[in-house]
Amino acid sequence: MPGNVVIYRLGSLGDAVVSLPLFKLAARGFPDARRILLTNSPIEVTPVANSIVDNMGIIHETIAYRNSMRDLRELWLLNRRISHLRPEALIYMTARFSPAHVFRDIMFFRACGIRHIIGAPTTEDLRLSKYDPTTGLWEREAVRLARCLSSLGDARLADRGSWSLDLTEGERAVADDHLRNWNGGESFICVSAGAKLQAKDWTIENWTAAMAQLSARYPDLGAAFLGAGSERQRADALCSVWRGPKLNLCGKLTPRVSASVIERAKLFLGHDSGPMHLAAAVHTPIVAIFSARARPGIWFPNQEGAEIFYRNVSCSNCNLKVCTIEKKRCLTSITPEQVTTACCRKLEPHKPTMPAALIANISRRQ
Repeated sequence: MPGNVVIYRLGSLGDAVVSLPLFKLAARGFPDARRILLTNSPIEVTPVANSIVDNMGIIHETIAYRNSMRDLRELWLLNRRISHLRPEALIYMTARFSPAHVFRDIMFFRACGIRHIIGAPTTEDLRLSKYDPTTGLWEREAVRLARCLSSLGDARLADRGSWSLDLTEGERAVADDHLRNWNGGESFICVSAGAKLQAKDWTIENWTAAMAQLSARYPDLGAAFLGAGSERQRADALCSVWRGPKLNLCGKLTPRVSASVIERAKLFLGHDSGPMHLAAAVHTPIVAIFSARARPGIWFPNQEGAEIFYRNVSCSNCNLKVCTIEKKRCLTSITPEQVTTACCRKLEPHKPTMPAALIANISRRQ
């Protein structure tokens, strides 16, 4: 009888998408096992990782818990639930930058009766991304995870299929239903202008200016706005300056159906976000605006030719959720005109009148 294997992956939508090749590696490594996802979940919300790997045949069951859980009874109940599964192994796929956090996790899983733990980043080399001095970038998170899980085999990160969401015809049909009666459905861009963290928000003023400029350039182009329900009001504000057809889908779609909509778009424009990684997964051209709260490269989309705006300022890698002292200068130094020009390059790649290189999108330290 097949045994159980627990896959431990925490994080948000983007964390789940960049882990797709590792989820598929785990499925290849334990093809006959019942694979159980252990992940975090906000109260009364479907676990984000689960919403990505559903319908892919990778995960058979999900155990979700509150990431901030401190109550001893809750911890005991989680321990009992995992112990009851009698897992033959745990695949560790979550980021931990502190040795203490990794040690704590290992002790907890040992207490659950799991003896075989694969991929726990017990050394600094495995916990931290490597720097490439030739590019000035740090390795992507998926590359670091693949190093951690190398004992399972090749993660096939260069294989396009490893990053595929394997969208179903049913998911594409739902996307069609949302686009069918919209007059912009034949030619549109997808925009995701919300940000959960203040430190990653390019500001409504910049977004409004960029949307107005881009719409003036392409007055007949449609714009579909994607994101959480909490981002709907901002999307409405941007709809008001967009001249062409507009469609506010914030809060209306699952992540996988959102990917099905993005798949049909000519361009994705947005922050460093989960929808940006969905765009990479479905191979839609990307223009992305990054804060410098993380090192350049780690969370960049897995897409060759993506236009990425990142300002490498003196306070880079701050990891702040709220930036007040520096007033988000890594983001405010990126202008609407620069972002608009980048979008034009993507929308008109063969038009000779477009400037070839107006800016160095990934700047040197300022």
